[in-house]
Amino acid sequence: MQETLTNILRHAGARNVWIELAVAGDGLKLTVRDDGNGFDLAESHRRAIGGGSIGLLSMEERAALADGRIEISTAPGAGTTVRAMFPLQAAQSTVDTA
Repeated sequence: MQETLTNILRHAGARNVWIELAVAGDGLKLTVRDDGNGFDLAESHRRAIGGGSIGLLSMEERAALADGRIEISTAPGAGTTVRAMFPLQAAQSTVDTA
């Protein structure tokens, strides 16, 4: 969410941002949506791979480190929606009760 909000502030020109956090099935779903400028996702990935801005790659890597994934929906002039999904895993107790 932090990187998404940073990108919105730097690039989107958005007037509104919506954030939703919900449990969905056996996972956690975070959605951040804005009404900003939007962008060409394929072109942004090409720039990032070529050594340009790495914000999108960083977001994907951070999600993957937490066994999650992100989906980005955007187009020039149409705002952007970023969805991050993470599995919820039952915590295992390491406390010895004996």
